[in-house]
Amino acid sequence: MKTFTLTLLALLALAPLAEAQAKKKAADGKAAAKKAMAGPEAMALQDKYYERVQIPTPPGEVLEVSSIALLPGKKVAIASRRGDVWICEGAYEADVTKVKWTKFASNLHEPLGMFYKDGSLFLTQRPEHTRLTDTDGDGKADAFDTICAKWGINGDYHEYAFGTDPDKDGNVWVVLCLTGSFHAYSPWRGWCVRITPEGKMIPTTSGIRSPGGIGMNEKNDVFYTDNQGVWNGSSSLKWLRPGSFQGNPTGNKSASLANLPAPPEPKSGSRVLAERLKFPEFVPPAVVFPHGKVGNSPSGMACDMTKGKWGPWANQMFVGEQTASQVQRVNLEVVNGLYQGAVFH
Repeated sequence: MKTFTLTLLALLALAPLAEAQAKKKAADGKAAAKKAMAGPEAMALQDKYYERVQIPTPPGEVLEVSSIALLPGKKVAIASRRGDVWICEGAYEADVTKVKWTKFASNLHEPLGMFYKDGSLFLTQRPEHTRLTDTDGDGKADAFDTICAKWGINGDYHEYAFGTDPDKDGNVWVVLCLTGSFHAYSPWRGWCVRITPEGKMIPTTSGIRSPGGIGMNEKNDVFYTDNQGVWNGSSSLKWLRPGSFQGNPTGNKSASLANLPAPPEPKSGSRVLAERLKFPEFVPPAVVFPHGKVGNSPSGMACDMTKGKWGPWANQMFVGEQTASQVQRVNLEVVNGLYQGAVFH
């Protein structure tokens, strides 16, 4: 009894010290994460190797850039989350303070993905994939053609739609956020679909939660970023292998709309490896981004296909980070038929 009493007293005496150490460790961790994500020192170091050029935006406008497309004649198209498309001239000149902006289109619904083809701009917005054309040559779009509008939308704030440039077959891949990131109240929410040049929609993969961007690597394989949350322990970069399941079963019910086989229903609280033994179509994340250390909301991506003109990163992926306003580098490889890799902060 005496020994027990002394031990208890010792533990009680040490408890404040242990608590203080735990608080210090947590504070140090938060400080390190904040430093890594804020990164003024890192930004200054980067200036030695990569020049950042600030281009003035249209006077009085808050762009909230959502898509960028390169046009002939060294022009650049910029879409905004607020639904406008602007054309920038002079962005490639030595003096970018003299750029000229022209509003090309308005009243779109949060376009997230845009490219130029055959004299028109194509973009993916919440309810559809759309073609914008200036038919009379006045510098403004006057023809708005719906290419495909076969997925659902109900006004929920979170029902985004992210689209790619055309793949080698001319298809545009679109990832569709869940309703409120937790539900699938609209058709095909939680899926990736492909849009053919003729406007046909092909359901391609299931299991998606909350995408932040979509893009391709040098092999024309398509990837998207999914955000931390339900069924996602941390944000990640995922390979959209056709016919695969990405891990979140919320949108599975849409499979019946096209008479497709029911996607997997993984067990909550289980492990990816255990569920993959039951469901071979379950493709695990290629790279998981440590939450709070490598950012919280990964977004769009681009593959370095400059063959060394932009540094020693040939065929590596560069992934945007919304929360920390950064760009991360991802190096991928294929092992046993699946992508895996590492993220460099």
